[in-house]
Amino acid sequence: MKEWLGRFPAQRPLCWAAAGAVCAIFGSALAFCHGFALGKLALAGALFCGLFLLTLPRGRRNGLLLCLAFVGLGTAFFGFWRLVRAEPQLAFSGWSGTMECMALEEAQGKGSYGQVQVRALALGEEEVNFSLPLYLEDASPEIKAGEHFAVEVRLSRAPLEPWRGFSSEGMFLQASQTGELQTQDGETPWWLRLQGLSQQVAKVAGKWLPQRESALLTGIITGNKEDFTAQQKRDLNLSGTAHLAAVSGLHVSSLLGVAFALFGKKGGSFVGIPLCLMMVVLAGGTPSVLRAVIMAFFAMAAFWMGREKDTLSSLSAALLLLLLFSPMSVLNVGLQLSFASVLGIGLLFPPMQQAIREKLGGKHRLLEKILEGMAVTLAAQAFTLPISVLAFQRVSFLALFSNLLIVPLLAPVLVLGLCFVVAGSFWPILGKMLSLALHPLLWWIDLVQRKTAALPFSSVSSGGVMLFFSLLGLGVALFFFRKKEGVGRGLATYFLCGFVCLSGVGMEQALTLSLSVVNCGGSGLLLVGEAGQLTAFSAGDLKGDDFYRGAQDTLDRMGLAQVSHLWLTSTEGIAPIAPPEDRWAGVQRVIAPKGVLSSLMLGEEKQVYGEGGGFSFSSGEGALIPGEKGYLLQLALPSCTVLATCGQDMGEVLTAVKEQDLQCEVLLVDQKAAEDLPRLAAICRRTGCQMLVCTRSSYGGESASLGAAFSGPVLYLEDGERMDMELWAAGAAGEDEE
Repeated sequence: MKEWLGRFPAQRPLCWAAAGAVCAIFGSALAFCHGFALGKLALAGALFCGLFLLTLPRGRRNGLLLCLAFVGLGTAFFGFWRLVRAEPQLAFSGWSGTMECMALEEAQGKGSYGQVQVRALALGEEEVNFSLPLYLEDASPEIKAGEHFAVEVRLSRAPLEPWRGFSSEGMFLQASQTGELQTQDGETPWWLRLQGLSQQVAKVAGKWLPQRESALLTGIITGNKEDFTAQQKRDLNLSGTAHLAAVSGLHVSSLLGVAFALFGKKGGSFVGIPLCLMMVVLAGGTPSVLRAVIMAFFAMAAFWMGREKDTLSSLSAALLLLLLFSPMSVLNVGLQLSFASVLGIGLLFPPMQQAIREKLGGKHRLLEKILEGMAVTLAAQAFTLPISVLAFQRVSFLALFSNLLIVPLLAPVLVLGLCFVVAGSFWPILGKMLSLALHPLLWWIDLVQRKTAALPFSSVSSGGVMLFFSLLGLGVALFFFRKKEGVGRGLATYFLCGFVCLSGVGMEQALTLSLSVVNCGGSGLLLVGEAGQLTAFSAGDLKGDDFYRGAQDTLDRMGLAQVSHLWLTSTEGIAPIAPPEDRWAGVQRVIAPKGVLSSLMLGEEKQVYGEGGGFSFSSGEGALIPGEKGYLLQLALPSCTVLATCGQDMGEVLTAVKEQDLQCEVLLVDQKAAEDLPRLAAICRRTGCQMLVCTRSSYGGESASLGAAFSGPVLYLEDGERMDMELWAAGAAGEDEE
């Protein structure tokens, strides 16, 4: 066996094994979420790998044979895990009764309902042990992590789409409260008590530092971004520095580097073990920090055994260990980005570093360090860019620049921050002194994030054009970077392709039109974006925080700072919220119906319309049709017409549809429409709609079954969820209402 493994070209059999297992588990997890036949998927994958093996030389063929073997093992392991863990949970779908559970976090309120993640301990008389989200009827109960309680619930299948997060966390059921909640006595596990350490960081930082610096330090140490304002979260994403507030290998390696510098290799290894465990506790055991700590332990073990560490082998071992305990975590975007970045650095950075050093010859140490810093970012982006574009639809072109100015400060901020938290808890005078040392470092990091995020096209979001040119730029830049005479040419190529990418994005935005429907607390928000402008339409009564939360993501994706026009369809208006930093998404002009209070119109410019009627805007035409409680809304966009009922009575909507012969492809209704299914069915027939979209106001009660009224596709949007469509733009229209 040893002789056979020795014939591998790279002599890394563990890498081949991990590649096969990951492919199998990833495909099996996707098949489980989307209902594909697992056996057919495994057979197709085996046939593909078998045919591919025939085209390879002997050495590579042995590697692929091992990879194929682990494809089979990975598929079998996932099937066994599914039978043991997933299927017993899914068997409880539809169950109603008393659930005894323990809270895993504090309850979070969301408007008319609350949410808390719990571990189910008993369902009626049957003992169980699995985690699931619990939706509360009332957002007010103060439930703390570790608290035991019993509650009347109804269980249903959790939506397993990977972007929802349920599947990647291994949760297959969700519970909705249907009755009384009663607290119980119970012991809090030790690992939940350690969550107080993360809260202590936020408490000490908030006492001695300004709000922005305090939230930033808490995010860097614990990965917790709850105290970030909306503006800070936006700056973090647009500047390409979001990894600073996600505890990962960068944090662990920075701490270990300081430990090795102070205590040497042997002493640093002893000190590094508790430091790594502390970071796992503070970060809540996220996949990225677990990966970093496992790799750090392998590296320290190699040192003590006198072996040479191998980054790719330890990366493969860490991945196999994580998937062994949590196979569904393969769908976690954080895990994918963490492993992809290390893989890119391990494969691409060594030859790039050698090329830089051979080119400069050690004569320009500062320039050498700067280029090596850029090379690390480029190598990581080469593997993380496709994942980021597919998951977040965004690329930051200033990540090279912003990380070069910030990353060198991470190690001193981490060390000083941890010392500051300890001193601030027990010795206030020393804590105050350390806060004075931390303040300028945190201020600089915050300044770089704010300034780079504010630059035009700091990051862009679009479709295939951006992905193509971004990958092309990285590929060519890395090709030149690997050659000692092409370092400068590689950087020039990267920025040139970035410029071409921006041009392509501009052309794509000029030729396409985006339509988003967002559920904002049970009311619909329609967002139409074209050529650098975003127009918003309310489909019901919106609250200020719901509106900003719904519009923020679309503005981020388009790289815009405000909504150009906001059309309101009810006299309730939208009140501004405080603090102002949480409403960074401004509105340039608001158009509201007659009777709305001026204090509830948050735009810089205000206009009131009387009896509705037709109007034009930058992307198409619309009509406001008067009703008893407000206005129906019809938007005629290129190749698509949308009709929103805006909370109106179904009888009034049906009358308006008959009198004005309204037609649409997309019909937007709220949950109350399900109370009058006969009229809703008549509306669907007369309008000829091809898709029915329903915004649910709460999680209480049985889900409304609109299938009885409409035979086509029905889409339920939970609070905060969105539906996005891309359309061809037909040219700009006027902007004044008729």
